[in-house]
Amino acid sequence: MIKHYRASSSYVTMEPSNETTTDELLSVLADARRRFVLHYLRRNGPTASVAELANHVAAWEADASVSDVSDGLVADVRTSLHHVHLPKLDDTDVVQWTDQHVRFDAGNETVSQCLDIVVEFDR
Repeated sequence: MIKHYRASSSYVTMEPSNETTTDELLSVLADARRRFVLHYLRRNGPTASVAELANHVAAWEADASVSDVSDGLVADVRTSLHHVHLPKLDDTDVVQWTDQHVRFDAGNETVSQCLDIVVEFDR
């Protein structure tokens, strides 16, 4: 089933791939930490190390610069990325994840369109 959602002044068609259902995609995007990972990868290139993501997610959550975030917070974020968020993103084929690197497929139009919608609410 194809759904049409209004984002600002244009309509977005959400047609999930065969691998990912709309419910799975929305579940993935329901968590702010996962959304930030995807926003970061879209903005800074499709591939990043897990350590890089942990540093930037921790800084975003602390509303601080990367250099000002405590090592403890970065370690906590890295642990949650490793055990919770990256596996979920990988299981739904939103990213490809190895122990050290994460890659976002910028050509995934459905995910990109959904991120464009939710970014308006994250501001």
